[in-house]
Amino acid sequence: MSGARRHRVRAASGGFSLLELLAALAIGSVVLAAIAGLIRNVGLSFEAGTRGVGHAERLLLALERIATDLASTRYVHISGEQGAKAIFNGGAKKLAFISGAGVASGTPGEEIVILEVEEGSDATRLVRRRAPWLGRASAAEAKPRDAVVLLEGNLQISFLYSDRSLVWIQSWADNADLPHYVRLVLRDRATGAAVLEPPVFEIRSDARPSCSKLGATPYCLGQQPASPASQPRSNPR
Repeated sequence: MSGARRHRVRAASGGFSLLELLAALAIGSVVLAAIAGLIRNVGLSFEAGTRGVGHAERLLLALERIATDLASTRYVHISGEQGAKAIFNGGAKKLAFISGAGVASGTPGEEIVILEVEEGSDATRLVRRRAPWLGRASAAEAKPRDAVVLLEGNLQISFLYSDRSLVWIQSWADNADLPHYVRLVLRDRATGAAVLEPPVFEIRSDARPSCSKLGATPYCLGQQPASPASQPRSNPR
C-alpha cells in the first residue's frame, strides 16, 4: 500500500464525517426532547397530586367548621319573651342559625352564623359569615361580617334538612323545633355527579327545653310529631 493511501485511511479513521455528525445531533435532540417531556409529565402529575391534597384538606376543614357550628346550635332565650325558642332559618342555598361556637377572638358568646351559597360564572362558593346575637327574635338587624370562603369550585352546593325520621326537605324555616340533621349536597356543576357521599351534620340540641320537665311529651321520648309536609321534599341524594 502506498504512503498516500495509508495517509488517507488514517485521516478517515480519525474523525466523523459531516453526515455522521448530523445523525448524532438528531439522535441527541430526540433523546433530550423525550427527557424534557418526561420531566414535564412528572412535574404536572406532582402538581396535580399536590393540588388534590390541598383541595381535600380544605374540604375536610370546611366540613369540620360546619359540623362544629351546627353541633353548637341550641334553643335560645329571647328578650321580653318567656321560654326558649328555635331560631333556625334554612333554605337550599342559605342557612342562618344561632351558634355558641365562638370562633372569633374575644369572649366567646352566642352568635348568628350564616352559611350562604354564592354562584358565579367561574365558580361556586360557600361563604360563612357571623354576627353577634343580641337576643332578639329577628336576626334582620344583624350585620354579618368576617366572610370566610369555606368551599370554592365548579360545584353545585345545597342544603337539606330532616328530623329524626330522615325525611329530607329543602327548607326549614319558621319552625318551632330545630332540625335534627342537616345534609350538605356537593355535585359537579358540569355533569351533576355527586362529588362525595353527602355529609350529614347532627344538631344535638334538637329537643325542646320543656323536655326536661316531668311528664314530657312523646316527642321528647323519641316519637316524632308530624313532619312539615307542606314543605317541598327532595331526593336524599
